[in-house]
Amino acid sequence: MRFYHFLLLTLFVLPAFAQEAWLQPGATILANPMGLPDSHYPAQVVRYNADSDTYLIRFISGPYAAGKGEYTLSASKFKPAPAPPAQAAAPPAQTQPVTQPASTTDPAQGQTGSWLEPGRQVLANPMNFPNDFHPAQIVRYNADSDTYVVRFSSGPYARGSGEYTLSRSRLQQMNAAASQPQTAAAQTPPAQAPNNGGKQESTWEQMWREREQTIAAQQNPQPAGKVAGATPFQGLYLRHEQSFQGTALNYREDHYFFFPDGRVYHDVPPEGPSRFVWEKAQQETPQLCGHYGVNGDQITFSWPDGTYTWMLKKNGGGYEMNYSPTVKVDQFPANARLSGTYQRGDITTTAGQPTLSTAWSYTFSPDGTVTMNDMKGADTTTVAATVRERDHGTYTLSGNDLEIRSGAGVWRCTAFPQWNGGAPSQTPARISLDGSLLERRQ
Repeated sequence: MRFYHFLLLTLFVLPAFAQEAWLQPGATILANPMGLPDSHYPAQVVRYNADSDTYLIRFISGPYAAGKGEYTLSASKFKPAPAPPAQAAAPPAQTQPVTQPASTTDPAQGQTGSWLEPGRQVLANPMNFPNDFHPAQIVRYNADSDTYVVRFSSGPYARGSGEYTLSRSRLQQMNAAASQPQTAAAQTPPAQAPNNGGKQESTWEQMWREREQTIAAQQNPQPAGKVAGATPFQGLYLRHEQSFQGTALNYREDHYFFFPDGRVYHDVPPEGPSRFVWEKAQQETPQLCGHYGVNGDQITFSWPDGTYTWMLKKNGGGYEMNYSPTVKVDQFPANARLSGTYQRGDITTTAGQPTLSTAWSYTFSPDGTVTMNDMKGADTTTVAATVRERDHGTYTLSGNDLEIRSGAGVWRCTAFPQWNGGAPSQTPARISLDGSLLERRQ
């Protein structure tokens, strides 16, 4: 989000394992963020954090690749990645048998052939939202945890690998014809899948193939199709998305930039709305470019990776979109001036690991100057380390466009205020910069 970087501070001699080639930046590894059984997925090492003895990694595929796919983890969560599988020699030109998924007995049903058999089509609801079931395919049954791995092929949960591990209570039976597992004649191997002469892929071969498919899809996605319906929205909207993951309540700031002709960009315009160019966005971030249409109390989105429909309900001065409050953001007056310090901080705690904290703030003055502060800290039982950086510059602010000029260069982003019901002034309660809400410090 910011155009300047943290200073590097090294407090300890780099541990021996950090010198190993398989953990060097750029290396591909297998990582398991949650420590779950059989849940290592391909990731790439981004950098080593000497102050906290952790690694920043980015997932290539799998359930953790959604969004930025970045995690900060200790080396205990990693395994070396085996070499990519060699391509098998092309078999003779005759029909090869197609291997069916391994049949698994469902204890709840007592025998195979049930609607929960691997390969069957079901309806699944990962977040347990009302009326939020979407088509998915059973991949396998996990007897040790009495859960099912399902893979979504379309809809809001199909991004990344589209795989979720769910209890039976999150699944519903589809109609009999649609839920039948694919027959050998109906199955078509993916175009990128290696020809293994009819042999079943190993777990690593499957993950590597999915990685290649994911990269290819991101580089050459198909444009989103248009959606029938009304297109009443125009401008930037903020959706306060809340969802439960087990007993934890997750929250994120979800942004949609609508156009009156039905186009929609699923993020804040990266350099501000006035500089947003649709054709450029389609080239640089095509997965965020889509279309929408409103029909009655539903809104349908079409993205390059699929189409999904949400509930839409008017709620006061805003809306509820898929049960999450959604409002059109306010704008600043022309040549606006701010007065005060706005900040945001995050703390990450993991059992047995250092406590990591990050914070940043912007102090705006009515004379058009701004001071920016960054802080990153790590606390262990014996050592506390903090890195700070400060920068000064000038700013211009109009509508939803902010530009800051400093010694580090020029930074442009989308900005909007939250007045909390008060009249517009130089001291809004919150401001959003580049998609992150900052609170005013009293």
